[in-house]
Parts: sequence; C-alpha cells; structure tokens
Amino acid sequence: MRQSIHFLTGASSLGHIAFDNACSFFPEHDWQLYVMTDEQVCRTYSATTMPDILISFMNPYVVKRDRLEVLGSRAVNVHPAPPSYPGRDPHHFSFYHGHYSAGATLHVMTSKVDSGPILDHVEIPVAPSLGVTSMIKLSEHLALGILLKNLTMLISGTIHPSGAQWDVANYRSRKDFVEICQIDPSLSKEEVDRRIRAFYHPDYFNKLYCLIHGHKFIYQPDE
Repeated sequence: MRQSIHFLTGASSLGHIAFDNACSFFPEHDWQLYVMTDEQVCRTYSATTMPDILISFMNPYVVKRDRLEVLGSRAVNVHPAPPSYPGRDPHHFSFYHGHYSAGATLHVMTSKVDSGPILDHVEIPVAPSLGVTSMIKLSEHLALGILLKNLTMLISGTIHPSGAQWDVANYRSRKDFVEICQIDPSLSKEEVDRRIRAFYHPDYFNKLYCLIHGHKFIYQPDE
C-alpha cells in the first residue's frame, strides 16, 4: 500500500543524504521533504495534510502535540546521541561530565522532547582526545545508520520498543547550555579549561562568554 511519509530535517547536508537514501530504498511511497529552518516553516508544516508516517531526522524544531497524538507510534525521531543524554546539546554535556561516547537513539515522538519509547539505539566509546566536535560528527553518522537499519520495520509498522530507557537525570535544554557558557571570573583555571573543551564550537551562535561590569566578552581561541 502506498503511504505518505513526511521527512523532517534541519539545514545539515546529512539530512538530505538520509532523505535521498530513504526514498531510493522505498520509491513506491510518497515521500515529502520538509527542511525546518525557522518558526515560520514550522507553522507552515503544521498546516499540511496529516501523513501516514512522520520521520524526524536531525530536526531542531518540536512537532505540534496534536499531530503527534494522531500519529502515535507512526511518528519517530532520531536523536543523535545515546539515551543517556536526552535533550539539547547532548554531546557537550556528555563530554563535560566525562562520558566520552558517540551514539544515536531511534524513538517514538511524544509531546515532551526525547522521552518517547525507545525503538533502537547505538553507543560506542570515543577517545577524549578526539574532542567534542568529532564526537558530534560521529554521532550524526550513527544516526543515519540507525535510521536506515530500521527503515523497513518503520514503514511496515513492525518495529517495537526495545525496552531501553532514557536517563532523565541528564536531560538538558538550550537554556542550560547558555547558562553554562557564562564564565564567571571566580572559576578555577581547571573549570574554565573544562568548559572550553566541552562547550566551545566555532560555528555556534551561543558562545562562551564573560560579563564584566555590564560588558560581554566572547571567548575566541588563539589561532
């Protein structure tokens, strides 16, 4: 039976690669790509016809509750990190806590981010010397792998929860990331170095910073 499948992703090229692969494996279905880049795109998507299946892959925006409630287990997300770190910016907090691993989690989407039943996950240890940026890239490729591995069962509706659980104690939001990026001058050198290693990324809008007498100073490493 021909099914309508909505594929939601962000601006990353890997999302387009995932979509192209999925389409090529199952060309008999009606695939539609939605690149979620801002709130206006999200509102436009919310007004579209309900699909048979919704796949969210490296999509930075939350899908509306009413759509998820209708789709139930037919709405899935690939979280590019292991279940031990749900929420936003998982790799950075994982690295900060000394949990050096890359991973990906396939789960049913619910109204609360990264809390639905886990369908499959993968996790591999990485050397701390690789740094957080390499950990992120490896996790993204593991996310692609776990999606393609389970795609047949997702489309046929034969996939079931694995029994794995989220570590809710490690759930973090973007607010948590922004707060930890503020470097207080009273912090020890060891703590400042630890935060730089874990949270600095050259391409991020939210950067490490310090406030002194109302002036904001952005961290920029020496070339």
